[in-house]
Amino acid sequence: MITADQAIIARRLLGWSLMKLSSCCGVSDVTIERFEKGKKNRHGATLNLDAIQRALEVGGVEFRREQPTVRLAKAK
Repeated sequence: MITADQAIIARRLLGWSLMKLSSCCGVSDVTIERFEKGKKNRHGATLNLDAIQRALEVGGVEFRREQPTVRLAKAK
């Protein structure tokens, strides 16, 4: 599961806004912003971190266990 810091770094690497990520993963931009700021979701909303991670990976980032934990994926 990705962390808020990883999501922020991945978005920056891709040059994506919150709205771009939101449209790619189906999670509202407000919810993503709250996650990135470490705030809990309102009204018991469920955050789909898998959808966010998949969207970022499809966009071209790679999440790793080693440092750095996020990088642009190598071209195939």
